[in-house]
Parts: sequence; C-alpha cells; structure tokens
Amino acid sequence: MQRKAKNNVLRISFPMSVKLIIIVSLIIVAAMSVLTYISLYFFERETENRIRDNNISLSQTVANQSEKEILRLFGSANLLFQIGLLSGGDTSLVEDFFANSGSLVFVGIPNSDFGFSNRDWFRANGIFNESAILDSVMTTHLGIADRARNGETLVMNISPLIPNLDSPLIALFAPFLFGTVKQPFVVLADVGASLAESVQNQEGFTTTMIVNSEGDILAHPDSARVLGGENLRNSEIYERMYTQGLPRGQIFYKEETDGGLVDTMGSFALVSTGNLGVITTVRKADAFAIVKSIRNLNWALLGIVLSFAILGIYFFSRSISNPLRELTLATMQIRIGNYDISIHPKTKDEVGLLTQNFSSMVPSLMARERLFQKTETFVNRQVAKMIDSNTLPEHAETKEVTVFFSDVRDFTSLSEAMGDPQLVINNLSEYFRVMMPCVEQTQGTVDKFIGDAIMAVWGSMHRVENPAENAINASLMMRTALRKFNVDRGTVKRPIFRIGCGLNSGPATVGIMGDPSSKMEWAHMGDTVNLASRIEALNKPMGTDIIISQATADRVKGIFSLVPLKKIRVKGKSEPQTIHAVLGRMDDEIRPKSLGELRALIGASNAPEEGLKGSETKYEILDS
Repeated sequence: MQRKAKNNVLRISFPMSVKLIIIVSLIIVAAMSVLTYISLYFFERETENRIRDNNISLSQTVANQSEKEILRLFGSANLLFQIGLLSGGDTSLVEDFFANSGSLVFVGIPNSDFGFSNRDWFRANGIFNESAILDSVMTTHLGIADRARNGETLVMNISPLIPNLDSPLIALFAPFLFGTVKQPFVVLADVGASLAESVQNQEGFTTTMIVNSEGDILAHPDSARVLGGENLRNSEIYERMYTQGLPRGQIFYKEETDGGLVDTMGSFALVSTGNLGVITTVRKADAFAIVKSIRNLNWALLGIVLSFAILGIYFFSRSISNPLRELTLATMQIRIGNYDISIHPKTKDEVGLLTQNFSSMVPSLMARERLFQKTETFVNRQVAKMIDSNTLPEHAETKEVTVFFSDVRDFTSLSEAMGDPQLVINNLSEYFRVMMPCVEQTQGTVDKFIGDAIMAVWGSMHRVENPAENAINASLMMRTALRKFNVDRGTVKRPIFRIGCGLNSGPATVGIMGDPSSKMEWAHMGDTVNLASRIEALNKPMGTDIIISQATADRVKGIFSLVPLKKIRVKGKSEPQTIHAVLGRMDDEIRPKSLGELRALIGASNAPEEGLKGSETKYEILDS
C-alpha cells in the first residue's frame, strides 16, 4: 500500500519495475518462442522423414513376408493336391500332411471330386457340415473363380462367410492346368499365425494391414476388422495404391474414423503374387505426439524461466526504482519549499552517486530559497521571481494599465496618538496584511508602500482582460475588508482606519529604472500614475472612499454604479478632469444607492470640505 500511495503521489502510471518486467518478458518470450519454433520445425521435419522411411520399410518388409507366405501356401497346397491325387483314395497321407501343415484348410478344384479338407480344423472350429461351408464360399466367389480360370491369381477374405472364427481365413484362387483344361485352383488357409502376425504393431502407433485388389482387408492388427469383412475400396490410400502404378509410395490423407476425419500419413507396397497391397498408416497426432510433448515442455520451461526472470527483475528494479522514488519525492518536497529532507545513498553505483550529489545540492537550494524569500520581502513578488529566474526585461516598455493609490486618512495624528513607533508599525503591518490579498486575488501587483499609502497596478505584470474592472473590484474588496478590520478597533492603541482610493487608467512606462552601480527598482511612471495619485487625495474633501478618473470610468461602463463628482483641475493638467465616486457593482443588490448612503457606510462627513487653492496645492475643485 505504501508503494502504491507513493506512485499515486508521484503520478507514476507505469513504474520502472513494470516496464522492465514487460520488456524483459517480451524478449524472453520472443527468444524462446523463436528458438522453440525453429528447433521444433526441424525436429518435426526429421520426425516426419523418419516416419516415412519407417513406414515404407515396414510396408516393404510385410510385403516381402506376405509374398513368401502366399508362395509357401501355394507350394504346400500344390504338393498336398499331388499327394491326394496319387494316394488312390488313401486319406492317411493327406491327413498326415494336414496335420503337419495346420494353416491349410482346403485344397482342390471346385465342383469336382478333387478336393481335400482339413477335417481336424473344421472340427476344432465347430463346423460339422464342411460341404455347406465350401459350397457357400464357391457360390459367393463364382466370379473370382472364373477370373482365376482365365489366368489371375486372387486372394479373398472368406472369414465373414464362416461363423464363430477366432482367426482370419483366406481363399487363394489361382489358374491350374488340370489335364488339358484350365481350372480354378482354390486354397483355403488359416492365416492367423502367419499373415496376421506379420502386421502386428511394431512401433506402437503405426498400423499395418494387407488388402487385396478388391479392397478387402486380409490381415489387420485388429482381427475383428478382418472377421467382419471390412473393405477399404473408398479409402484414398487404396485408390492411390492401385491407380498410381508404382510398387511403393507415400500419401497424406484424411482417414475417416468414428471421431471424424483424421490427418493420416500412409505408405504402401504392392505384392506381385495375388495382386495384394500392404498399407502402413500412422495418425499425424500420434506421430507428432513427441513433438507436442516437447512443445508443452518448452512452454512449461518458458513459464519457469519467465517466473524467475520476473522475480529477479522485480527485486533488481527495486534497487533502482526505490532510490529514484525517494529522489523524486525529495524534489517534490523541495519544490513546495520543504528543505528539511535527508536521503542517503544505498548503493555505490550511478544511482548512489546521483543521490549523493542531490544531497549535497540541498543546502545550496535552501540558501537560494532563503535569498529569494528575503528578496521577495523587499521588492515586488513578481519582480523577485523574474530576478530568481533571470527573466527581467532589459528595457522598459509602455503598457495599458490601471494605477491605484490608497492612503489612510489622518494617519499622522493617529501615529502621534499611539506614541510608540513600534505600535505604529504593528498597526500599519496588520492593515497591509488585510489589504494586500485584495490586490493579489484580482491579479494586481503591489508596486510599493509609501508610508501608509499603497500603490498597486493592474495590467503590468499579469495579462488581464479588463485591468480597470479588476482594480475597482479590488477597491471594493478593500472597502469590505476594512469594515471587518475595524470591528474590534476603536482605542488609541488600535484606532479605526479610514482610507481613500484613487484609480486612473492609461499608458504607463513599466520596467527597471535606476543606476546599476547603486540602486535599481521596478517602477511605473507617467502621467497616468501621477493623475491616480492626485485623484486619491480628493477622497477626503469629497467625502468618498473610492474615486476613479473618466478614463477608468470609460472602461467599465455598465459594470459599476458611479456618481459624477465636481470637476477638478490638477497640477500639470490644463484641462479640467471629470471624476466619479464608486458606489458598488451594478449586480450587487446591497450596494449604496447614493452618496449619502456611501458616506454613512464609510463614516465620512456629510459636508465635504471645499477644494484648496495655492501654489503648493496639487488639485483644485471647480464649482462647475
């Protein structure tokens, strides 16, 4: 919570630790992802090539074994047939031959007297009507028998025709010259111990099967598919094997399963004897299971490495971000003027050196701030800021301003009554503290204090839309502030203060004036300033507290309630000047409605003095 609070104070959206974690994590993820992709890509290609070679080799091996087994069966069947023909009806030799060659079930020519059956096999499989089974086989495969008579050698799966078999049974049809006539030579053989064993799984995820030219499965690791008479005529690999014209080949295809189409890699090899085909398939998901396992292992390793990296970065970043956060908080404290801070380097690296150098700068910054505060005490605050930032303009310039002068009525007699100079200073300082905010809150600048008088200017240091309006607003605020100021006053030591304010608007020369070798000050000079000073002095004889010139009145038409006063002639002006007393803002419902109400409000005499005349008089009040 403490770190979160500091982040909120510092307005840090993404701390350094988070950025480091994100950047390093992205680098690690990108690097390991690319490395994993490249390594797995080549491993997958190598695995694919190895599986292809293995499938082709396995298919060719089973094809060779199948061809040898078919030739062996034909050879044994031919020998048995010859023995049976020469036995002259003696069945003992035939039975002995069947006993020594248990895979043979029947050998002979259909629809003739030349056929020999392995009665022991039929009895062992619960078949007592041999002739019915043989008739069913021959009837079902009449077309196959005709093709064999015409010269083809064919192998058929007859397992579905015989119930309750435990191992597959095939029928071999071959042309046979019997005397001078070609006949189909038929051999029924139990291949459970020969062909079926040759296709048993050798790699765990490969499947090898033997099919005939009709698409019937003759041997399969799952004997139920053979016993059920499954056919692959509609399989893509079957069509490719018997249409491509190649003794062996590879194919990627979609194999239809109970779960839908599955990506499969297949290879095939043809067996010339019997026009058989050996197919070896492997599902792509099974073949690349090791690749998937390695990929999952890599992602797991990535997660572990990333976790350790994040932890390492987190603790490492704290050794950097915590000192930087302390430095930032320290700079924020210095920015608001709090120099009572102490931070110490915790490391001997660049951050530690930065902390050490910062700590050594604090006393210098404190001394500079104290100097600025002292400068601000003696000169205008804005001028002090320009001095501090070295932005004082080199040349004076003319600006449109509104100048304000105020004076405490009868301050000399008040001072004499108080007697103690320190008491006079204390009362005057308290009065200034009340008046100054009125100037600052209306974007004015207190130019100087002249004894008990205040000189302020609007439009000189700050850009103001209507300096005259702001200046009059400040004067009205002073009127209200003075009434509050006088609430608990009325003694000799704390007398009641009454003031007069004079305002004039127009051009004035603004800038640094004086001798660089002795003394310089920020000053406002010109006729506008002089007239404002003359107008301020008229409040006592006029019985008012705020008087503005015609130039100022022209700039605030409709904003304030003004009362024209007698015209005056001031020193340095040949033409009479029109002046106005300010009653209040037009939108102020409780403002004085007349000069009488105003004089009652400010405690002024209802019989103002007449204007004075003489060589030292700075103004003259005219009768008309």
